[in-house]
Amino acid sequence: MQKVGEDLETIGIKLKEARELKGYSLEDVSKKTKLLVPYIKAIEEGNVNFFTNDISYLGYYIRYYATAVDFDYEEIREEVDKLVDDVTRTLDLSELQAEDMNEPKKAIKSRINKKRKKVDVSFISFVIAGIALVGILLFVSIKYLPKLINSDPVDKPQIVLPEEKPEDEEKSVEEENSEEVETVRSELVFVEPDLIEVKGLEQGLPFEIEVIFKAPQTWIAVNVDGNQVAEPLSQTYSAEDTIKYV
Repeated sequence: MQKVGEDLETIGIKLKEARELKGYSLEDVSKKTKLLVPYIKAIEEGNVNFFTNDISYLGYYIRYYATAVDFDYEEIREEVDKLVDDVTRTLDLSELQAEDMNEPKKAIKSRINKKRKKVDVSFISFVIAGIALVGILLFVSIKYLPKLINSDPVDKPQIVLPEEKPEDEEKSVEEENSEEVETVRSELVFVEPDLIEVKGLEQGLPFEIEVIFKAPQTWIAVNVDGNQVAEPLSQTYSAEDTIKYV
């Protein structure tokens, strides 16, 4: 990933120059962005391998950094998008090559296992089929043979009287059938990769929204009808952190 590393290094140099121009230290940027110092250093040094496990979030990290040092993110947006795409393709290609190298070994082991199991499976299937057949014959002879021996030649007709239901029970059934269940549908709308809207909630009805974070670092703010709420806090959360809004 030498070429894509050079791309990140170029972006990192621009952000570092903007940081130094502001007189900010790495710790100052960390406080403003809620990103850990190693993340900031990796961006400045062009260390792509540092973000291998969460490459999809690299664009957001760079945007937070640019905002903290008053650098116009639009100047590097295309470079960042291309960088993320190139790294993703490189990682996918590496995984495919690794799978191709391991495939012959897996195929050989699979053929050996099939030869070992072929005879065993055939014998076991024969035994199971025999046991099942004996069981069916025993079940039929025990359940139906006595009835055939003792049954009358002519079946007697059965008389079934209609069961009368109390008036109260009939009314309750009619009331239950007449009730309409109102269903409130809500949906999540992904406006942008970093902006999610919840639609379809009715005013006055209780609801609860729970968010569990999976990325190492995620900044979030919650707005209701365009107004930012105090709880949950607008800040950066770590992986496995959970917030609720009721």
